[in-house]
Amino acid sequence: MNRICGEIPEEFTGLIQLVQLNLSRNDLSGGFPKNIGMFSKLESLDLSHNKLSGSSARNSDEVYVEDGGEWYDTSWLRMGIVVGFAVGFYGVCGNLLLYTSWGLAYFRFLDDLGDWLYVMIAVQWATFKRRFSR
Repeated sequence: MNRICGEIPEEFTGLIQLVQLNLSRNDLSGGFPKNIGMFSKLESLDLSHNKLSGSSARNSDEVYVEDGGEWYDTSWLRMGIVVGFAVGFYGVCGNLLLYTSWGLAYFRFLDDLGDWLYVMIAVQWATFKRRFSR
């Protein structure tokens, strides 16, 4: 939050011994300097919450993770999670709707489980009250 505005200053590329660079929460816009890849010891680069764009920058709808100098597109990961959830959810719920005997058995099991939990809690509560009322 240094209130840096405009493009990333070209002077940062001269800091070749830099290990961490946090330029988050500024008003940066435009692309990256041409020599941004010259950081040989850079371990952490945070450019979040800026308006970077251009040929070197990434789309704001996509999230990228840097690992050893390589940029990995995590939008495929997010899409895989959504597809996996949808297939799993509809796989379970679809079978419960299509096979009524399965659905009835499942909901009967849940009903019995709820009754069992209620009885266990009521018994434990009564035991607790009896022990501390003496």
